[in-house]
Amino acid sequence: MPFHETLAQHVDLVAPEHPGFGDSELPAHFRDFGDFVLHYDEFLRALDAEPVHLVGTSLGGRIAAHLATVYPERFASLTLIVPAGLRGEGSRPDPFRQTPEAAIDLLTNGRADRLQAELAGFDYPESVVQGYREDTTLALLTFTNRYDRLLEHRLSRVGIPSLVIDAEEDRVLGRGDAARYAELIPGAVRTVIPGPAPHEPSSHALHVEQPEAVAAAIVAHIRSTSASNE
Repeated sequence: MPFHETLAQHVDLVAPEHPGFGDSELPAHFRDFGDFVLHYDEFLRALDAEPVHLVGTSLGGRIAAHLATVYPERFASLTLIVPAGLRGEGSRPDPFRQTPEAAIDLLTNGRADRLQAELAGFDYPESVVQGYREDTTLALLTFTNRYDRLLEHRLSRVGIPSLVIDAEEDRVLGRGDAARYAELIPGAVRTVIPGPAPHEPSSHALHVEQPEAVAAAIVAHIRSTSASNE
């Protein structure tokens, strides 16, 4: 994606697929976020590239937050982009009762028509099969665990420089999730990326719609962290 390409111009980037998403199979023994934490612990051991700067967006942000609470010493910094997993303000759409079209509309605040290149490649029937597999993984993780009260208490363990990147109008999560992360992680900084044009508030698909702005915020955070450690 353009976001990865932009970020990779400034850092050595590794962007793994979560088990159960994309072309990566979900191991039969996986049951919850703890299994993802152990998976990425093994992944980092295999890379032998510690400490790393950890970045996660949406559900990946929730996984990254779990990982940083269990193994904070593995990471030089943490960046969460519109992270899911905490209870924000008001109600929010049910991801398991949406059509694909409605989901894309919520992700982009109704601007999916401008992202044809980024959203291309979803061919029938392959996209239907993959979507079912990914929804199955999402349900395993969140169907009865939309909000994680235990994570709220554990975020105080994240003793590394942390940045929370938020949207102006997140129609997927509603208001307050990212702000709550910034409040609970010691010393975390929250920044809001503006929308692509006046009167067009930024959306949950921040890194898709605004790849340069999001990448710039991450790179600045990494450089700041690295400078302070010199």
